[in-house]
Amino acid sequence: MSKQISKYILFLVPTISFIIVIYTTRFGIGISPDSMRYISAAESFRDIGELRSIHKGLPLEYMTHFPPVISILLWFINVFSNNIYEAFRILNAISIFTFLLFISVAYKSKLNIFKLIILQLLVMVNLEFFALYEMAWSEPLFISLSFVGLYYLNLFINNLKFKYLIISAVIISVASITRYVGLFLITSSVIYLWLSLRNKNILFAIKQIVFFGFVSSFGFVYWMVRNMILSDSATNRELSIHFMTMDYYKEWLLSTANYFTGLSSSEIGINISYVFGAIIILALIVFSIKKLSNISKGIDYLLVLFSAVYFVLLFVSNTFYDFTPLYYRTLSPIYVLFSISFYAILLQGKFKFTKLGLVVISLLMLVYGAKFAVHTLRVNDGKELSSKAYVIPSSIDALNSLEKETKIYTNEGDRIYYLADGRLSDLLIDVRVAEEDSFYIVYFYNGRPDYFGIIDSIKPYCEQVISTDDLIIMKHNK
Repeated sequence: MSKQISKYILFLVPTISFIIVIYTTRFGIGISPDSMRYISAAESFRDIGELRSIHKGLPLEYMTHFPPVISILLWFINVFSNNIYEAFRILNAISIFTFLLFISVAYKSKLNIFKLIILQLLVMVNLEFFALYEMAWSEPLFISLSFVGLYYLNLFINNLKFKYLIISAVIISVASITRYVGLFLITSSVIYLWLSLRNKNILFAIKQIVFFGFVSSFGFVYWMVRNMILSDSATNRELSIHFMTMDYYKEWLLSTANYFTGLSSSEIGINISYVFGAIIILALIVFSIKKLSNISKGIDYLLVLFSAVYFVLLFVSNTFYDFTPLYYRTLSPIYVLFSISFYAILLQGKFKFTKLGLVVISLLMLVYGAKFAVHTLRVNDGKELSSKAYVIPSSIDALNSLEKETKIYTNEGDRIYYLADGRLSDLLIDVRVAEEDSFYIVYFYNGRPDYFGIIDSIKPYCEQVISTDDLIIMKHNK
């Protein structure tokens, strides 16, 4: 096969992935509360030139809880699409295309064309990975930026061409203000630089690390300073100790089993998932220790190092700063990049039991591919809040018919913002100190629960406006 044809074949799987993302989100990209933070900030930037987002109610606040890159990119793409939600679809499609393309670029010297395509497909058809790109989240872009940034860092280590270090530092800087966990990416990169360069010349290594550290952290530092000036808080989070309960570790076991086997606990049973998860985690730890014990300039080594450092720092962050359950969103950067390294090693035949490696690859392709095909062919496969197509039309009509000047208290302010064309509302809990003579209560049945019994306590003093399978709307008049 000629080199020219081979070069174009590398675009095949990325192009298919781009098309499938656009296709599976044709009824609207999946929306969650986090999504609305990015979208509301993008709309605010479009309308008033400031990054303000919904957070805990009225009014829009300076965006500090999340970093700005996603919202700025949505604003930019919206110039051409004229629709923020469509802009998110396009951004995710571009992200998956770029990510899968760079996988082939990173491994084209180690794998033949057939194996490169297998590697791309193994990553793409894993639903735990692909589902991220059907949601309006920051993980898709972050994963792409992380891999590309690490790829150029690895190029620098192997070629010592300064331009690659600059490219890597800039990309990783952007990643750090795409998701705050980009700090873990910076940390793992600095460790890799030190391990790879310390035997050459200590002074040279220190100079490269200082330069890389300055450039890669510049965006993050700028954003922190901006946040402190505007809102007296760097990230709208506080230091606090969170002791990890058994449920935390159970979630980790289930997420691990689901990602690497392609089988959910509902399909194989929760106890079997726990066992699979424990076995896989133990195997990953052993594999990582063995891989990291021999310092290498290979991209495989860097991906495993990144995953290990990320995971350790994630535990530290969860314990002392911002508790986040260990489910597939949280773990996705670790597992996606780690799995690339693992699959590549199997495909290169470096696994001790070569035939077993071939069996593992074949089984994964079979399971991943079958579930991916079923998922892709579904007509309606909504995600979380999903698009307005998955909400009872009468509910949307009811929300949009409410008097604009009357305040709304709700358990799902982000959902009202989405369904009622940017209408703002306040938290349901704040109704206990409401000063208005008249206000609405909008309660979504499948939204955040009413832990304080507010609905029952206030219901006798309200008139019901509408009730559907989605929600109940009541009006209170003092």
